[in-house]
Amino acid sequence: MSVYDRLLRPGDKNCVVTTITVTASGTVITSDEPNVFHWRMYLGLSMFPVVSRSKGVLLDMIPTNPPIGTLVVSSKDTASSRAHNKVELSIATVGSPTVAQIVQLFIEKGMHRYNFDDTGSGCLYWTATGIQHLQDARLVESGAVSKLWTFHMDQAARHPGRHPLPVRQGTFYWRVSFFHHWNCVYSCF
Repeated sequence: MSVYDRLLRPGDKNCVVTTITVTASGTVITSDEPNVFHWRMYLGLSMFPVVSRSKGVLLDMIPTNPPIGTLVVSSKDTASSRAHNKVELSIATVGSPTVAQIVQLFIEKGMHRYNFDDTGSGCLYWTATGIQHLQDARLVESGAVSKLWTFHMDQAARHPGRHPLPVRQGTFYWRVSFFHHWNCVYSCF
């Protein structure tokens, strides 16, 4: 499994997510274009009913063994990026989802199994796919995906070097282990 969650404080799993801040900043350098922004999501946490030291949880797909990515889930002291050179879009949640529910949805939908494209790009596509899954599950505001694409197109018009078009796409992949397949066959009979 391609999930790294050792930086997630255990108590944060049960925190309610009040907002999702989609952030793009110049924190990752791709192989041929160092000015391209990297996209990821910050889950803003409610302090009730669970009290946490964290104000946010970062969901970040990063190329750890290019082109293979790893979903990094980590607790943060802020609910958005501290980068100086960034753009952010806030998306409201619906129905008080928890961090655990969102991470579980991402795993169920295969969001943790992602290969970046040949240039090391594809984080916006990954992020937009995640917002689509959240919208389909009615965990974020209606129209969140359209809001994200409109935001991206506006940023691309302002700063084409940071937000290249067409949007680069990585690929999601599925692995079925023999053990999982065997258990399914065995338990089905």
